[in-house]
Amino acid sequence: MTATKGAYTSGGFIETDIAGLYQFGIPNGALATGAKAVTLTFSCTGAIDVVKRIVLIGADLRNANSLGLAYLTGDAFARLGAPAGASVSADIADLPTVTEFNARTLAAADYTVVSDLPAAPDNASITAILEDTGTTLDALIKDVPTVAEFEARTLVAASYFDPAADTVARVTLVDTVTTLANMPAAAPSAADIKTELEADGSKLDHLWEMTEDDLGTRRLTANALEQAPAGGGTSDLDELIASHDTEDTLGNVLNDLVEEIGGLYRLTTAALAMAPGGGATTYSYSNTIDDGSGNMLNGVFIQCATDTGFTNIVNTATTNALGAFTVYSDVAGTHYLRLQLAGYTFAIQTVTLA
Repeated sequence: MTATKGAYTSGGFIETDIAGLYQFGIPNGALATGAKAVTLTFSCTGAIDVVKRIVLIGADLRNANSLGLAYLTGDAFARLGAPAGASVSADIADLPTVTEFNARTLAAADYTVVSDLPAAPDNASITAILEDTGTTLDALIKDVPTVAEFEARTLVAASYFDPAADTVARVTLVDTVTTLANMPAAAPSAADIKTELEADGSKLDHLWEMTEDDLGTRRLTANALEQAPAGGGTSDLDELIASHDTEDTLGNVLNDLVEEIGGLYRLTTAALAMAPGGGATTYSYSNTIDDGSGNMLNGVFIQCATDTGFTNIVNTATTNALGAFTVYSDVAGTHYLRLQLAGYTFAIQTVTLA
């Protein structure tokens, strides 16, 4: 729709005197009463589409009197909640001027002047406040410690414990049942305790004198060992062993009755032959036991019996590291062997002892 530059035409569109700048008159229908906003879309060939949204308000922002709002005219002030007969002009006129405000003489104002405040309380008033304390403010102030007194911990009229001058005669438990009396003034030192323990005639003193230093290690003296019950002993283990392996001693005799085979000690054949009963185990059987693959078994426990029920077991043996063993019997002939070792199963063996 054609339009006149500078004048409103509903829906009018015209180029202004500035090239590329156009004037558009929003249609009256878009500004109908009750509308809250209007969205405008401009589109043409060779141009970028433009979309504008305009929020509508029911006021004339160019009206300097009441913005074009009917409710701000006539009795509008009363409608805002002011009392009947109130006047905006009168209330504005009653506001204090700068001079009145600075002088604090507001018109028709009810306020308190600083000079009308009560006078500062005197000593009598303070005394009345303190009447229930049984003292006076002067006395309380005088009883406050000075800086020097506070730093020296000598408070005026104070009752306190001074660890430097006072001592505790006794300590009583809270339950008043047990009382610790005659406590020493100070705990004994380590040196004091050592002196008491090492006093002449004490048990520790006797024990100490029974020992001697052997390259940094304390050991019993030879004299202490000799005075021990049952005839005492020797201070040297090697001497003790040697004394039991001399000719015709019990240790020497026992040593001659055993022999070592494969790291195991056993009675010699001569010792068995000289056993009571005329040397009962005069018949023997020796062999080795392996795992079936040629690996000798160590620790196999063997029982030798004269019957398959093993009610008459005559001897037992254990294989050594080489798998070897020997069993003995006082009768010759057929015997039965039962073998036992964890993880293995063995059949009963029939052997002949000769």
